[in-house]
Amino acid sequence: HSSEHARVEICSFDPRLRLHMMREPVGPYASLHAIGFRRAPTLEPSDPNAFTSYQQRWRRAFVDSLAQVKPRFIVICRGSSAEYLRDPYTSILHDLPGFDSLISASYRLDTIIGKDEIWRRRE
Repeated sequence: HSSEHARVEICSFDPRLRLHMMREPVGPYASLHAIGFRRAPTLEPSDPNAFTSYQQRWRRAFVDSLAQVKPRFIVICRGSSAEYLRDPYTSILHDLPGFDSLISASYRLDTIIGKDEIWRRRE
């Protein structure tokens, strides 16, 4: 169980779950569109020109906020999609520098509900 004030970050293309959580989020993004959409869908996320300079700052800040705030849970909604972005993890999170290492070092997969993965911070 978790206290009603524990921080939770929802990684999704659909903002509704965050709205219904009634908890303070970690990052400023109701959905991952702002840090996920590339300048052109044909550009790979690893291409240095795939994102604008401000998106590159936002992407770093997102991972930094997770590392600093240390939310109790990170929920990755694997079933949500947005145009050419088919999955929050494979389309965005996996390519954020430091995200995978943060998850593997600080979180464990707690529960899967449908396509949603709930990662719990290691104590």
